[in-house]
Amino acid sequence: MHTRKNTASLNDDEKRKFMNAVLALKKTIKPGHSTNIYDEFVAIHYSVISRIGLATGDGGHGGPAFLAWHREYILRFEKELQAVDPDVFLPYWKWESGNADDTDKVFTNDFLGEMGIQTSGYLSENPNSQNPDGWTVDPRLDQGNHGTTLVRNSSLNTSSLPASAVSDALNEDNFHDFRPDLESPHGTVHILVGGHMSRMTSPNDPIFFLHHANVDRIWAKWQLTHPGAANYNPNNVGRQGHRLDENMWPWDGGESDTTITSARPLLPSTDPSDTVTPRDVLDIEALDYVYDDVAGSSAWNTSSGNQNGNSRCFIATAAYGSELEPPVQFLREFRDNIILKSRFRNSFEKILDVYYSYSPSVANQMRRHKLFKHVMKYSVVWPFVALARLVAFLTKPFVKKF
Repeated sequence: MHTRKNTASLNDDEKRKFMNAVLALKKTIKPGHSTNIYDEFVAIHYSVISRIGLATGDGGHGGPAFLAWHREYILRFEKELQAVDPDVFLPYWKWESGNADDTDKVFTNDFLGEMGIQTSGYLSENPNSQNPDGWTVDPRLDQGNHGTTLVRNSSLNTSSLPASAVSDALNEDNFHDFRPDLESPHGTVHILVGGHMSRMTSPNDPIFFLHHANVDRIWAKWQLTHPGAANYNPNNVGRQGHRLDENMWPWDGGESDTTITSARPLLPSTDPSDTVTPRDVLDIEALDYVYDDVAGSSAWNTSSGNQNGNSRCFIATAAYGSELEPPVQFLREFRDNIILKSRFRNSFEKILDVYYSYSPSVANQMRRHKLFKHVMKYSVVWPFVALARLVAFLTKPFVKKF
């Protein structure tokens, strides 16, 4: 489990490691691929706006999957960064705070560069000591024809950032009000940064990922009081890929393609078994991260559970999609109130230590591969839940709570 931090709190070493990992993605081309890893992410974001096949139209904007699609998208970017340096995490730009420090510390020469044309620092097209290779925007991925040098608006007035709009969104009780109320100020931030950030090829500017980490953080905050599948697209509306159990492009097993011809040759190939639905990304803890000021969509609390702070039911959470689902909650209570209060506690704690050593990786594979998830759910998790319920029923007279 890793923690995404506010950019304003990063130390010099964290900033340097993050930027060096970003630069590594920009210059690394995987065998058999057509462009570098970083630009593949730009191509994906550009391409999702216009799909053809089972799904049509925009799969990541203007509909229910806006939040779910971008959560998966920036998580995959973060994992590529961590493949370069395991210490790296995706920080967030807390643009809605009203605190100038939260923005000023993002746009500095020792991090993501100042506003305006990037002529120095890590993102300068001209090679320098911070970036010996320079940062060049691929013309095939420049929807606004802004040029190969990364550019932003000349200045950014922090007082113009839409703080009150986020507060209004967080006060919404219905997902169908919350999502557009958050997507709208998110778009305002894109325009205020401007330049390459103002078009659908906006990931050309790495500030995109910090911006969307903050959008994801705000959704995670809302999920604290509106958890689980019942609070995602309850009206079951939207295009293919926007509904709860539909695959999101490009993680859809080849169901759809893009109509963006300039970007298509630059897209990475995807494994047909690598499919992701909105349901798969509802719980950030199941995705192995939290935010430094958000407990998590499942109200994560490391003070409960076993003595080492491992309180989560990783495999059951992956099987049911959220730690708030009743079978998962039951298993946690069964463990805490029966198993760990029995006279065999010491033995069970040793078994749990083994479980916590391997279960996160198993849960991650379950999330990535739907067939494996179903096999684990119905051949392992479901029978275990049934057995635990039977044990709880038989031992009920002898325990105070279960």
